[in-house]
Amino acid sequence: MTVKLYYLEFRIFLCLIKWKSYQKVITLLENILKNERSLYLLQHKDNPVAWQPWSDATLKLAQEQDKPIMVSVGYSACHWCHVMEHESFEDPEMAAVINRYFIPVKVDREEYPDVDKRYQFYLQSTGVNGGWPLNCFLLPDGTPFYGGTYYPKEPGHGLPAFREILEKIGELYRTDRAHVRQTAKNYLSFLEEFREVKFDLEHFESTPLSAFDNEFYRIMDTENGGFGVGARFPQIPSLLYLLKRFEKERVNKFLTKTADILCSGGICDHINGGFFRYTVDKEWRTPHFEKMLYDNALNAIFLTRMFSITDNRLYLHTAGKAIDFILDEFNTEFGLISSMDADSLDSKGKLSEGFYYKIFNRDMVLFSEEDKKKMFEYIFPFEGVAAFAGADYESRIAVQPLIDKLKAGAAYKEKPAKDNKIILSQNALFCKALLEYSETSGDEYYFEQAKMLLGKLEHFLIDETHLNRINYSGDIFSYATLEDYAFTADMYMKFFDITSEKGFLVKAKSLLEEALEDFTHEGLLHLDRAGKVLETFDDSMPSAAGLIAELIIHNKERLGLNLSGETENFLADRVVKYPTAHSTVLSAFTV
Repeated sequence: MTVKLYYLEFRIFLCLIKWKSYQKVITLLENILKNERSLYLLQHKDNPVAWQPWSDATLKLAQEQDKPIMVSVGYSACHWCHVMEHESFEDPEMAAVINRYFIPVKVDREEYPDVDKRYQFYLQSTGVNGGWPLNCFLLPDGTPFYGGTYYPKEPGHGLPAFREILEKIGELYRTDRAHVRQTAKNYLSFLEEFREVKFDLEHFESTPLSAFDNEFYRIMDTENGGFGVGARFPQIPSLLYLLKRFEKERVNKFLTKTADILCSGGICDHINGGFFRYTVDKEWRTPHFEKMLYDNALNAIFLTRMFSITDNRLYLHTAGKAIDFILDEFNTEFGLISSMDADSLDSKGKLSEGFYYKIFNRDMVLFSEEDKKKMFEYIFPFEGVAAFAGADYESRIAVQPLIDKLKAGAAYKEKPAKDNKIILSQNALFCKALLEYSETSGDEYYFEQAKMLLGKLEHFLIDETHLNRINYSGDIFSYATLEDYAFTADMYMKFFDITSEKGFLVKAKSLLEEALEDFTHEGLLHLDRAGKVLETFDDSMPSAAGLIAELIIHNKERLGLNLSGETENFLADRVVKYPTAHSTVLSAFTV
């Protein structure tokens, strides 16, 4: 009897140990985003999903618990990120499924562009269009095995319900681990094959540029402007390369058409200023309403250069309006913030996409009938979005007093939220836009603004050759990528071009040397210091590796720097295989 009692007590003791261990696991899987600084992460801090931030500790946690990771990537101004949060991540039942099967990780793509690009590339390699929110499922070591973008709570948009996906993936990982691991292994094998070099720099140099022109002709929409057959992203890196081919009649007409629609279509906020990120239609009428710092910088640079070639005053005028908008709305004592949201509170107090930016009858309270008639001679709202009938400078000047009245009549609207992060790479890019605009327009004011912005960046984010990526109102996020080094060096080179002050050249060279040393792995430039993300493709911003190559190749004598032979041949291979996706690399290899 005594032996049985001891045995029973021992079993109870073991159960208590197991229960305490289980309690420890539950504690670890609480939502801990309240400790973060990113607005996007803080937007999810009250979700019942047990969100963890991206970190080595989180990867270790997944390995300890032998659970797959569900990484969800987005940014604060993303409309569909908000939609998915409201539909799924705020739902306790959905959260319970996520927490049961996965280690859920939230990532702000603007903090970790390398993490975002790593998993965006995975999606694209599986035939899924990239975008945000990005939702990818990973082995505990971070290797992806399944992914997508927005998933609806209920079946729709040609997609199954999110819960169904979660349960199937969770069960598959639990019951058929070998299959999941093989899927991940297959992707790693594909990645190795994808990185193999078939062509070298000599092959590129023997290829006529007309061959690459033909690739761009294939994707140009000569009727509407822009590229492709669906939604319209400006794709400025490609437009900047094509400016070098402006003497070709077909390129000339295409760039003019695209510049005209940028200045007159719905992608431009003709009332409040600045550019939206893209339009959902090929006619450039209906925008996705978020406004990003990098888009406005790149659009302004393209239009400024178009003015230099064509002398069309509308291009310079529109570039200036975009720059003024950013200086008015994004400026802080620390630098320029990253974005303004697509959604804002409507007249019923509910978040509504585009409400702040659309024209309603109520906005015309200050208009006489004569004013209305005159305005509609120039502006043709499509579902509340302003657009101009023609792309001419005179109409903009004629209608400006009416636009001022329209803004005054819309004063009742609450402005969308803004993301206060100051991102070094994007601020450096906008600083370059200021310099180019000042140089082209002859307006010294914008050069002074560029110097003021540089002063803020050097005070908070630039410490000689050590760069910090983000400033959160004085709180520094020290992580940095090749992107930060590339755009900061490019900014310094532009200052040197304008001023001839050697100090700027020295700073650019030092940053490029640091970038080559810290981000080169096995002879190739990577986006991250760990050497996990080999990224040469342009997206909404020019490729960091391409920009580094352009700076070094075009300034060999001034900088005294060279790319490694491995890097040159790899970049040449990429551009021969995928020319329209490597416009910045093309620019690097052409004069």
